Amino acid sequence: MILDERLEFADAAAIALAVGNAILPNSDVIDLGATPTLRNLGAGEPLWLVLQVDTAFGDTAAAGTGYVTVDLVSDSVAALTTSKTTHWTSGAIIVGTWVAGYTIAIPLPSEVTYERYLGLWMTVGTTNIISGKLNAFLTHDVAKYTAYPNAI
Repeated sequence: MILDERLEFADAAAIALAVGNAILPNSDVIDLGATPTLRNLGAGEPLWLVLQVDTAFGDTAAAGTGYVTVDLVSDSVAALTTSKTTHWTSGAIIVGTWVAGYTIAIPLPSEVTYERYLGLWMTVGTTNIISGKLNAFLTHDVAKYTAYPNAI
């Protein structure tokens, strides 16, 4: 898998968020450029959004029962607060699932237009997230190979 520094949202970004929603903490927003106003990133060779947990998430309940939702969004402003458009959502995933090595890899939707700024929006529910680190990036090739024992 080849990583491009300019296509990284987060590199072992520390996650600490109160219940609510915000841009993924300690992350970058990708500027797709001012013109054209809308861009189609899914045309041609597909891009993948990859989320990889570097350090397990922890919450104030200590039982990992809170939940986290991550959305890929675009907006006309870098703060992603004006009129953001959601292009993909992880759905609610309980904190206990976000352990070291947990990976989500999804192809970006094709034939979709994105506004100038592309980023990750995080929603935390039930309990505050107090620890954890996340890698998040776009890539052309994703490492999804899993070796299985011979079934003979």
